[in-house]
Amino acid sequence: MSADALADHGDWVTHPAWIAADPPWEQPTLRTVWRLDVVPLRATLHVLALGAWHATIGGEAVSDDVLEPGVSTFATRVAARSYDVTPLLHAGDNELVLQLGEGPAHVRKVEGRYTKFTGGDLGPRARVVLEIEDEHGGQVLASDESWQARLGPTTLAHWYGGEDYDARLEPAGWLSADGASAEGWEPVAVLGGPREGPQPWARRAPAARVQEVLEPVDIVRHEHSFVAVFARNMAAIPQLHVAGMEPGATLRIRPAEYLDEQQHADQCSTGSPIHDSFTSAGVDTSWQPRFGYHGFQYLEIEQLDAAGAPVTPNPERIRVQALRVMADDRPTGTLHLGDPVLHGIDTLITHAAQSNLMTVPTDCPHREKLGWLEQLHLVFEPVAFRWDVRDHWHDMVTHMIDAQTAEGLIPDIAPELVVFDWDWETGFRDDVNWGGAIWHIPALLWRHYGTLEPAHDAWDAGLRYLDYLDEKAGDGLLSTGLGDWIALDESTPRPLVAAWGHARALDSAATVARALGRTEHVQRLQDRALQVRSQLAFSYADQLETGSQATPALLADAGVLDARHRDRAVQRLLTLLREGQNQLTVGEIGLPAALRTLAAAEEHEQIYRFVTQTAGPGYGQMLADGATALIEHWTGMRSRKSANHFMLGAVGTWFLESIAGFKQAPDGVAWDRAVVSPRPLASVPTASLTFDSPAGAYEVGWVADEVGLQVRLAVPAAGEVWFTPPPGFVGRSTRLGTGSYDLNLRRIP
Repeated sequence: MSADALADHGDWVTHPAWIAADPPWEQPTLRTVWRLDVVPLRATLHVLALGAWHATIGGEAVSDDVLEPGVSTFATRVAARSYDVTPLLHAGDNELVLQLGEGPAHVRKVEGRYTKFTGGDLGPRARVVLEIEDEHGGQVLASDESWQARLGPTTLAHWYGGEDYDARLEPAGWLSADGASAEGWEPVAVLGGPREGPQPWARRAPAARVQEVLEPVDIVRHEHSFVAVFARNMAAIPQLHVAGMEPGATLRIRPAEYLDEQQHADQCSTGSPIHDSFTSAGVDTSWQPRFGYHGFQYLEIEQLDAAGAPVTPNPERIRVQALRVMADDRPTGTLHLGDPVLHGIDTLITHAAQSNLMTVPTDCPHREKLGWLEQLHLVFEPVAFRWDVRDHWHDMVTHMIDAQTAEGLIPDIAPELVVFDWDWETGFRDDVNWGGAIWHIPALLWRHYGTLEPAHDAWDAGLRYLDYLDEKAGDGLLSTGLGDWIALDESTPRPLVAAWGHARALDSAATVARALGRTEHVQRLQDRALQVRSQLAFSYADQLETGSQATPALLADAGVLDARHRDRAVQRLLTLLREGQNQLTVGEIGLPAALRTLAAAEEHEQIYRFVTQTAGPGYGQMLADGATALIEHWTGMRSRKSANHFMLGAVGTWFLESIAGFKQAPDGVAWDRAVVSPRPLASVPTASLTFDSPAGAYEVGWVADEVGLQVRLAVPAAGEVWFTPPPGFVGRSTRLGTGSYDLNLRRIP
């Protein structure tokens, strides 16, 4: 079987109406029938299609994958997918039906539907190859002018605004083992051959799949609708099971993260209006959108009769489920924190990450669905602890390279499906704390997984980006960017935030250069980082006593302060927190700096106080107000902002590295060396974790009481642990090789 079958076979085909400059809203469906003389020994189906597709053979789905081909720079590359379809084929006629939707590759403005942007000129189309091996040898069957097409039954497929489906447009025998009626099909339009158009790409990230099926925990009834209430906010596909509907009757599904005062779906945070609709053919059936997904906790179901008049839907005859979807990354870690508030906040982070781990990690699963880059490195540790994202994050390096401009800029989002080049705020496209991911991701993947392939891939683009930054900075500091994004205190100088990010990007570049053995670059990158830090100290070190919380945190974290001034920075941050009743006012960029600064000063009880407080905006208030995923802004549910972002998840690193006390050694690579040093707190008497690292499975568990600390460790064959007793306990640092250990430490009286 040839992995390159699509390189030489298969024409681009679509419905003839979709070659027009102004195509219809009805989505194309393609069909072919393969007549096989014998049952094949092996058969592989290769699909290259835009913008989203769903394939069946004999009415059976060819895979559990959903929302293929995912997101990419579509004009350049499209993920090609290959499936073993041997069990689906038989001697005789075999019908392939390929339903296509516009997806993220072709986003249009639709009257009455929300959209984030409009863009993309590649409408739905496909190239397909079936490779067969049988007792007579092999053959290749490919898409060509003999294929057939029709419009519908999907009559609208909008990546943001929702999907409409009219079951009355299904031909007789639709998606059945016997195949569809030939009536209503017409010859396809051929758009080009295998050497034309976007080329097939071997995506590394796993496909999105349904991870679990959730039932409503409550039903709220209204006169002309009912609301299905789910236990949590999520990225999901609604699914309907309907019975007893007349032909032409329509169900409309409105997803939302909030309910209004009358307990109706409130789309204030997701973009509005968004809805899916299903029109019945008068047959009991099940249906789900095939070409999009939503972020929601609530689904409001409205019903219209065949004449379009609202009627009261019956939840007993309209069963609603949520198919929670995410990229099928392998789970690797579990964490339990012995404090219900911290554990609850950790769950918010996990739920938000789950909801945004699509083939391209997104900021939110509804309003934007875009690949904002900063969260990939700011929240790397909590995400990479829970899932194996090596391939996933490697793909993001590819997307950043594709998105790089001729000037060297790495935009804030990749793939750059929409260009945010607004004159009034250039930071939405040009911010080093976003674009610096071109260096941070390869450095983090090297440290965490021991892989250098992303570093090799990123090298040239990364150097061009550093040149771009130097040109922007001139003889001074960078001054562009979003600053300390979503901070409650917006007074932190933008050049301070940008310079902190610039120095960190140079640090990561030096790490990559050292790992690649490019020694001639290491000193130059380190010297440039030192220069940036010197300019940063000169410009802002005198603001330690006057600035925002982020100011001392960023200066201390940047390494520009001597020991005495670092202590002053810590005290200034503590003073501001005390004066503000433990209200943290930093933004997304200042957050990890504040956490690292206070953790290095052993101010863990203070961190606990601002993390758990409920009097003002923050994690504790989000949890107390009923959030089930991490919210976009500190103001939480009270601001009615997006309720499913993981960008504020950096506190998860503190949970792992300080509370649980588990992190990779500073000189470790691929977790060959770990450090264990827990930090029991007055309200956190226990913690435990398991981590299937690249070096093998680690386990850490500890329990503290008034007498001492009991620690349980398991170290894998390819790893080792350096155990250091936490402050306040008697013991000595110990190197532990492969094996299981029980350690008992006594409290210092």
